[in-house]
Amino acid sequence: MAIGSVGPGACASSSRVSIMDPDHPVQSAVSLGVLETSLDEALPVRSVAAAAEAALRDRGYTVVSARTTDESARLEASPPGRSMSPRWRVDVRADGAGKTSIAVTRRPWADGAAARVLMDAILQRLNR
Repeated sequence: MAIGSVGPGACASSSRVSIMDPDHPVQSAVSLGVLETSLDEALPVRSVAAAAEAALRDRGYTVVSARTTDESARLEASPPGRSMSPRWRVDVRADGAGKTSIAVTRRPWADGAAARVLMDAILQRLNR
């Protein structure tokens, strides 16, 4: 059994999500089970939330909560049935500097690969 020390960067890492054009990947950061992407353009928060909702529904999830304003949105989705399967949460935020941030979280168990697949589907729906 190997035992290692856990430093401040142990729970955080960077990864790239390549959308449509592998030469221009969208940069994402993974920290504490949350995959976050910051787009260098201001997209309407409601449009991003609609893309996230469609991507979740395409995967068979039911959106159980959706709160959306012009500045932010939060969607929560659960799998079909009464299973104990993980739920998804998608947070969208517009900042004042003309950027849009999208965060994808799977709870209670984080899954970086599944989060990247969902983020990819959201970004593809936005043609990014």
